[in-house]
Amino acid sequence: MSSNTGNRRRRPTLVDLAGVLLVVAVVGLAAYKLLAVNPRYAAVTKTYLMTVLIEEVRQPTVDEIREGIQVKEGDSNQVLGRIVSREVRPARRYVETADGRVVLAPVPEKYDVLVVLEGQAQVTPGAIIMGGQEIRIGFTPALKGQRFLVRGTVVGLEERK
Repeated sequence: MSSNTGNRRRRPTLVDLAGVLLVVAVVGLAAYKLLAVNPRYAAVTKTYLMTVLIEEVRQPTVDEIREGIQVKEGDSNQVLGRIVSREVRPARRYVETADGRVVLAPVPEKYDVLVVLEGQAQVTPGAIIMGGQEIRIGFTPALKGQRFLVRGTVVGLEERK
């Protein structure tokens, strides 16, 4: 004797239809949230000036950091911008003297270089992105030119008017 209970089809109930509808709604909402671009959060491209302090470099490095050179981010190799100005000054460091005082003394044969880079930035409400990196005051990017690679600290960031 054979049993036909395995071949019998059950009609969908209202609960089955509600479950399917719920799954379709959740998938549709997830796709909308992931794929839809909110214009309020879309990135806008603007020209920014980024001021970077490069501390305690030797004279050959100072000679290579010149105005007009294209600078890339050292880790990602994406363009940050061009050097529009630089200021070179003798490097100074806080040191303790023999009598216990702390004084600001020059570092022999070392220089601090203040570089201003002009480049394109993607500006969003949450970040300013240059060279694929979120740029903020205090960020320490690796700056790479054709003949130098240094690490500096961002000390200024402003939109070019």
